[in-house]
Amino acid sequence: MAPILREYLIIKTHPTIRAKELEIHVLDETLHKQGYALHQLLETSRSQGEIEEELRMFLEKSI
Repeated sequence: MAPILREYLIIKTHPTIRAKELEIHVLDETLHKQGYALHQLLETSRSQGEIEEELRMFLEKSI
Protein backbone atom coordinates (compact mmCIF):
# COMPACT_ATOMS: atom_id res chain seq x y z
CA MET A 1 0.00 0.00 0.00
CA ALA A 2 2.84 2.40 0.80
CA PRO A 3 4.29 2.49 -2.76
CA ILE A 4 0.87 3.33 -4.22
CA LEU A 5 0.30 6.13 -1.73
CA ARG A 6 3.84 7.48 -2.21
CA GLU A 7 3.48 7.62 -6.00
CA TYR A 8 0.02 9.17 -5.75
CA LEU A 9 1.37 11.95 -3.52
CA ILE A 10 4.28 12.56 -5.90
CA ILE A 11 1.93 12.88 -8.88
CA LYS A 12 -0.49 15.18 -7.03
CA THR A 13 2.17 17.48 -5.57
CA HIS A 14 4.96 17.56 -8.17
CA PRO A 15 4.63 20.39 -10.71
CA THR A 16 5.74 18.37 -13.77
CA ILE A 17 5.18 14.66 -13.04
CA ARG A 18 1.84 13.57 -14.49
CA ALA A 19 2.03 9.76 -14.53
CA LYS A 20 3.98 6.84 -13.11
CA GLU A 21 3.65 3.12 -13.60
CA LEU A 22 4.34 0.46 -10.99
CA GLU A 23 4.73 -3.25 -11.61
CA ILE A 24 4.89 -6.12 -9.18
CA HIS A 25 8.17 -7.94 -8.62
CA VAL A 26 8.42 -11.18 -6.69
CA LEU A 27 11.78 -11.50 -5.01
CA ASP A 28 13.70 -14.74 -5.18
CA GLU A 29 13.79 -16.53 -1.83
CA THR A 30 17.59 -16.16 -1.76
CA LEU A 31 17.36 -12.36 -2.24
CA HIS A 32 14.50 -11.88 0.18
CA LYS A 33 15.60 -10.01 3.32
CA GLN A 34 13.96 -10.68 6.67
CA GLY A 35 11.31 -8.05 7.40
CA TYR A 36 10.84 -7.03 3.75
CA ALA A 37 7.90 -7.98 1.56
CA LEU A 38 8.36 -10.85 -0.89
CA HIS A 39 6.13 -9.02 -3.40
CA GLN A 40 7.16 -5.44 -4.17
CA LEU A 41 5.82 -2.69 -6.42
CA LEU A 42 8.62 -1.01 -8.37
CA GLU A 43 8.52 1.89 -10.81
CA THR A 44 8.89 1.01 -14.50
CA SER A 45 10.99 2.91 -17.03
CA ARG A 46 8.03 3.86 -19.24
CA SER A 47 7.69 7.56 -20.02
CA GLN A 48 4.82 9.69 -18.80
CA GLY A 49 3.68 10.12 -22.39
CA GLU A 50 3.47 6.36 -22.99
CA ILE A 51 1.50 5.84 -19.78
CA GLU A 52 -0.92 8.68 -20.55
CA GLU A 53 -1.46 7.43 -24.11
CA GLU A 54 -2.26 3.90 -22.92
CA LEU A 55 -4.68 5.29 -20.34
CA ARG A 56 -6.34 7.51 -22.97
CA MET A 57 -6.82 4.54 -25.32
CA PHE A 58 -8.19 2.40 -22.48
CA LEU A 59 -10.70 5.09 -21.51
CA GLU A 60 -11.81 5.64 -25.12
CA LYS A 61 -12.54 1.91 -25.50
CA SER A 62 -14.65 1.91 -22.35
CA ILE A 63 -17.06 4.56 -23.63
